[in-house]
Amino acid sequence: MGFELQKYECRNHEYLIYDCNKNNYEFGAREARVMCSQSIGLITEKILVGPVIRKNDMTLYIYNPDGSLSQPQTDDIRVFAKYLEDAGYDRVPRSGSGMSCDSEEIRKICKMAFFENFIEKYNLKKVD
Repeated sequence: MGFELQKYECRNHEYLIYDCNKNNYEFGAREARVMCSQSIGLITEKILVGPVIRKNDMTLYIYNPDGSLSQPQTDDIRVFAKYLEDAGYDRVPRSGSGMSCDSEEIRKICKMAFFENFIEKYNLKKVD
């Protein structure tokens, strides 16, 4: 079995979303670089990885295309909240700033599936 990425857009910025609860592969800096490498060619502003549940709290990791971690911005949180809502999660983080895109401006662009040949080629590891 492979894994899926969702692609969302907010104000002409595109985000890849890796749901670590629905996929069972590790996703970190290396995987972010692989997805955005020339050979794969997924162009994105940021890659949102989550939801990560810790002690009854929900968080996410945000990677830049070069694999570096990024601090969350309001648009990042709003895009992730829209994904959580679309995916049927109960608890959705909220942001109080009105300076970013509204949920009507956030839209899902596509869903991408990656299969065993891709996983083997790029040596992706299953979560233990």
